[in-house]
Amino acid sequence: MAWMHVGFLSIGGAKMSKSLHNSIEISEFLEKHSVNAIRLMFMSAHYRSPINYTERLMEQAASAIASIAGALARLDLVALRGTAIELVPRKVVLWLVPHEKAFREAMDDDFNTPAALASLFSFMSSCEARMWQMSRGEAHAARHFLVKRLALFGIIVKNPPIPVLVRGIAKRRETLRTKKDFVGADRARREIEVAGYSLEDTPLGPLIFPNVA
Repeated sequence: MAWMHVGFLSIGGAKMSKSLHNSIEISEFLEKHSVNAIRLMFMSAHYRSPINYTERLMEQAASAIASIAGALARLDLVALRGTAIELVPRKVVLWLVPHEKAFREAMDDDFNTPAALASLFSFMSSCEARMWQMSRGEAHAARHFLVKRLALFGIIVKNPPIPVLVRGIAKRRETLRTKKDFVGADRARREIEVAGYSLEDTPLGPLIFPNVA
């Protein structure tokens, strides 16, 4: 599968060209940014619209990828530790229908990828609003819905296993919190962050996931 962006590409407001010495090779780009980030950047504009490349634009794309990674990590946690009471399948379907409709309508409208992405982020907001009330089955369904549609854009976000060392620090932090040693707990949190991970305290326990760009 290939995606062709036919709109003009400029950089910092100027036409990108070798003669102006402002062109960026893909290999050079990937030294600083992820494949997911560049794909999301292109999908955030209609394929026939111009794109003005800036570092700020890439920061926004990286932030969006991090938001997706965080949402998937929370859904994984609910799918693992949430209530085992499953919703009636029809209720799950009815919840997903309007989001699927918005996504399909956007893609049917001349591949309107910005609107399609907006529908997925709207779905993520819907998930966040009810995250800790979801059943395991609902979390599984929500995760499947999001992952499959992002994959259509070549955006594959995977949260790898957390290293034993980082999990050990998180466990030590929980012990410190139980002892009300909040200074020590904050120090442990910073250790986790320095290692390149984010930590959230949730109703289902601490959640750790890697910082994704």
